[in-house]
Amino acid sequence: KLLDTTKDSNIKNVLETEGVRAKLVSECKNDALCYQSKLNDSNWRIREKAAYELGRMQAQNSVKDLLITIKDQNTKTRYAAIWALGKLNSKEGIDQIEKQLKQEEDSAQFVRVNEDLKRLLVGMKRM
Repeated sequence: KLLDTTKDSNIKNVLETEGVRAKLVSECKNDALCYQSKLNDSNWRIREKAAYELGRMQAQNSVKDLLITIKDQNTKTRYAAIWALGKLNSKEGIDQIEKQLKQEEDSAQFVRVNEDLKRLLVGMKRM
């Protein structure tokens, strides 16, 4: 309703682009399987929010899907998946993460987010 009554185009744009996260929470509520299915959505904001929610819910059954999401081309989505995996305290995926870091070691696009991935890896190995 707010979107329909807003006349300011800047506010309208923010509501349209950022509102998808609120819609996702409204749709999935506390359903981890719903959030897992959204990790494949075409909108990066939805993938990002889904990853954060899976971590917040400590959805252990989502580890495999999050390990796929850490390869996302969007760095914000990738970071959310890394954060969620850190919350899940799982050792699953150590080999996969090491392989991914090796493949992307010369990639300027993922330098910063892969530092977070390296920290996750260290934490996983300490468990």
